[in-house]
Amino acid sequence: MNEIKTFLPSAIQILPQLPSLPGGKIPPLRRGEILEGMILGQEDPQHFLLRIKGQDLKVETQIPLPARGKIALEVKTVTPQVILKLLSANETGNLTALSLLKKYLGEGVPLEKLAGNLSALGKMELGSLPPAIQKTIPELKALLAQYGPPFLTDPQTLQEKIFQSGLFWENRLQQLIQEKGEEAFLQVSRQDVKGLLLKLKSQLQEAAMTEGLDNKVLARAEEWVRGVDAYLQKIEAYQFINQRYADSSEKWMLLLPLWIGQNLQFLELGLGFSRGEGTSPEKDETSLLFLLQLPEIGRIRIEVIIRKDALFGRFGLADPSFQEWIQQNFPDLEKRLTVLGFHPSFSVAQEPMEEGKEAIVGRMEENAENLVSLIV
Repeated sequence: MNEIKTFLPSAIQILPQLPSLPGGKIPPLRRGEILEGMILGQEDPQHFLLRIKGQDLKVETQIPLPARGKIALEVKTVTPQVILKLLSANETGNLTALSLLKKYLGEGVPLEKLAGNLSALGKMELGSLPPAIQKTIPELKALLAQYGPPFLTDPQTLQEKIFQSGLFWENRLQQLIQEKGEEAFLQVSRQDVKGLLLKLKSQLQEAAMTEGLDNKVLARAEEWVRGVDAYLQKIEAYQFINQRYADSSEKWMLLLPLWIGQNLQFLELGLGFSRGEGTSPEKDETSLLFLLQLPEIGRIRIEVIIRKDALFGRFGLADPSFQEWIQQNFPDLEKRLTVLGFHPSFSVAQEPMEEGKEAIVGRMEENAENLVSLIV
């Protein structure tokens, strides 16, 4: 048996394979997978026989388990040890949906590729497309162009652009239905990324079904549909994950377009607000996580933590050749933040980043409380 390490007091340990058991080997597992385990029997309060994917495993645990019956487990890690989270009945349905969402985000179109595809489509000749589409595409491009880097430096503009990013489209619709009329709806739909994407998708699908449409025009319309649909799915994935925090305003995961030059990029922004023990404001903490792909620098990760007037920033670069350039700009950044009343401190380092893996996936893998571990 390999060395046993207890990650938490509540640990399940797989004991050496028993010849009498029909399997006894850990079956293939995938991180984020939701499992059903069947407790077949109990030798004593700490030793159970557990069936997972048809394999019967003798395990040792320090947490109370029923003598028989089904339990739900979530795979947290698979190497170097298998770590599972024991799920309550209320958690199972929600985490099954989250598991599917993580799978989609990990296997869907990476944001860098999606940005490149949409940038290329935006430069495509529109003359052969129907007039309605020729009007909507420039409206979408004009709206995305408002997300140039300066919007990040003004709090009021940043709040406005977050509100128009598509993440709150349904809430805006509900408010319009309750308070205003058709003209207000048309105006708001032109000022919301998701609203315009849905409008464009509908127009493109209608054009693709038009009889007698030239094959080149049809191919162009279908290519636009794929790009628009991929963007809509990303927005809806972020809307879904934020529903997890619907009863709390302490965590937000945002997907924002970022228009640099003539090309579209995407910025993933994670916001966290936490209050320390007691009511002392000195213990309040705000955290921000930025993950983006810049044309020349490549993938960059920026983590910021704010505690009262202390601000700590860490820059992680996939390409170390820009580390010195980033450091050279620290004095100017520190000066600007000092004027705003902060005491800033920054660091920069090379940081390996998994290509195509979005920040939202990593954030979903955090907060692994109530874990139990299966250790080979």
